[in-house]
Amino acid sequence: MKTTYFARAKKLDPTLNLVSIARYTPKGFPGRIMLSLAPSPALLTYVKATGDVERYIREFNQQLSKLDVHRVARELGEDAILVCYEGEGKFCHRHLVADWL
Repeated sequence: MKTTYFARAKKLDPTLNLVSIARYTPKGFPGRIMLSLAPSPALLTYVKATGDVERYIREFNQQLSKLDVHRVARELGEDAILVCYEGEGKFCHRHLVADWL
């Protein structure tokens, strides 16, 4: 599973299997959107207010555990590139999703 962030995705071939897993996808994004893999608005608000990444990880992993990993993998496709906001080297839930898959 590959991942990237929106600023870099703008430079990629738009015919690639780009999949936004962000709660709020930028206008003009050429790929698909999969909100089931996005953090909830409440979780985003909480982590912004507190910076409690450990709780964020715990709660987001609980969210993922309610999904059928095999079904999600089929829907994404083997060549999917998960896209979100955080730049290279920064913590982002897309890495949690990639590990889960």
